[in-house]
Amino acid sequence: MILRTSAYEPVKQMSNEIQKQMMRIIVLENEDNAILAVKILVDHSKITRTHLIPEVSVMLQHFKQWIKCMCTTLSRPHTFDTVDLTRPTVQLPEEAMIEAYLQKCYYVQPALLYSPNGTLDTLYNLIPRASQSLKAFQDIPMLVIFLYQHHKAGVQSEAMEFLLCCLDFLSIQILDEQKADDKYNKALADEFYTAQSKCWPI
Repeated sequence: MILRTSAYEPVKQMSNEIQKQMMRIIVLENEDNAILAVKILVDHSKITRTHLIPEVSVMLQHFKQWIKCMCTTLSRPHTFDTVDLTRPTVQLPEEAMIEAYLQKCYYVQPALLYSPNGTLDTLYNLIPRASQSLKAFQDIPMLVIFLYQHHKAGVQSEAMEFLLCCLDFLSIQILDEQKADDKYNKALADEFYTAQSKCWPI
């Protein structure tokens, strides 16, 4: 609803707060919510110019951390393996199990959890955190460019640091041995290649 009403005057008056909330969602939420928040943030920024330099600066620092962590993770062997979360090896309480799964969740996938009575019968669709999602990351480089154009003087150093991290991200390659592995997750690899291609315009 916020996305579709951004041009209306009452919504324009709240644009400053809406943009702050969208930045918060992008940093803290899951893949789906972050992707929607990016669209809302860009839409509102096109209509209403705001001066949110401290907030933009903090968000760019988060993006820099994301890409550094992503570079470390993607450089490890087995990152592009398919992970089966429908056969848990240990019985943990539901919340502990979800937290453990989210540590290594890079794409939406089904996860089977133990119910409170101890039976393995609760099936969820696990959505990765935005900070671990290659799909969410695909929207970040263009968002950084957009925010830099709006807040150039105030976020120059953060934007340059992000750019340098993008160069590291672009240098990552999936090894032939990984591609030949039976567990190789081609869909995740495709998300990775798309994310790399979205870094090129920077």
